Amino acid sequence: MTIEEFEDGRAWSLLSNHGHALVCLAQEPDLRLWELAERIGIRERSAQRIVNQLVAAGYLTRHQHDHHGARSTYTVNRDMHLRRPHLSAYTVGDLIDTFSRAPENRETRTTSSSSS
Repeated sequence: MTIEEFEDGRAWSLLSNHGHALVCLAQEPDLRLWELAERIGIRERSAQRIVNQLVAAGYLTRHQHDHHGARSTYTVNRDMHLRRPHLSAYTVGDLIDTFSRAPENRETRTTSSSSS
């Protein structure tokens, strides 16, 4: 989940900032917005907008832990389906699970595929 920079100076990521936010909050439900923003590489205001959109769309549930709303934790609603029609068979849980497991060892994968 790194950002690739191209010759023209523009950067992009294969996974959207919304996807990054879901993965991060699934792994650490008590992240503060500034920590989430730092982890994704965006401004805190953008992280707040993304989280609000994910809550409004039903992908996240926000749990307030004080009367001022200053401390929140989040639950990722794993049963929600992805929005794009060609990916709608997949759930948020499928996405989270993909990025939560340890990557395969490339050496092992190369060895096993060359021995087949």
